[in-house]
Amino acid sequence: MTGEVINPQRNLPLGIMISMSIVTGIYMLANVAYFAVLTPTEMVHSSTVAATFLQQTVPSLSYVVPFLIALSVVGAMNGGILSVSRLFYVAAKNNHLPSIISMITIKRYTPVPSLISLFLLVIIMQRFGNIFFLIEMASFSNTITLAITFAGQVLMRWTEPDLSRPIKMPVVLPAFVSLMNLAIVGITVYQKPQECSFALAIIACAIPSYVLGMKWKKPDSIQGFLG
Repeated sequence: MTGEVINPQRNLPLGIMISMSIVTGIYMLANVAYFAVLTPTEMVHSSTVAATFLQQTVPSLSYVVPFLIALSVVGAMNGGILSVSRLFYVAAKNNHLPSIISMITIKRYTPVPSLISLFLLVIIMQRFGNIFFLIEMASFSNTITLAITFAGQVLMRWTEPDLSRPIKMPVVLPAFVSLMNLAIVGITVYQKPQECSFALAIIACAIPSYVLGMKWKKPDSIQGFLG
């Protein structure tokens, strides 16, 4: 997203640090409030802890919780669409996906082909009968990706210390995030080995896809179709 942000070297790290600090602080204060009012049993048996909390403290505001949840969902969807579509766009620019996905509109500079690809994937995923299984597998796959990505950043700081880095953060941050994600992966594998095996099998399908897409010297007709 650096190409769509004004002065990304300054504003992106600043925005991330400020927003994460605010969100973390709010979540911690909210949990302290929950534990101060509700018992562990009440929280376990509550479908929405925030609503139960307000019912016991400010009953007249309990109706606000569903509205706030809806806002949170819309915000998460907006951020996901914005970031994931740019991942497709950058991957296509690096020849990891068909080049048509790297195209943008002339008028608004929006990666419309990337957004359409994401939209089609969402439609396919919605065909799954068990949405909770899909969420678990997607979260598990995403956690593995994050762990490897941040571990790679730490490795590159060591193997290529002189590499140009327009946006540079303290190396302890990616190391910490990578370790936390690895811990989550380990816990998930221990708790749900069958589901994790299925997710790992799907992830492994990327290996032949990479070989066919990147290593195989394709005929001119196929290469022309892919761009």
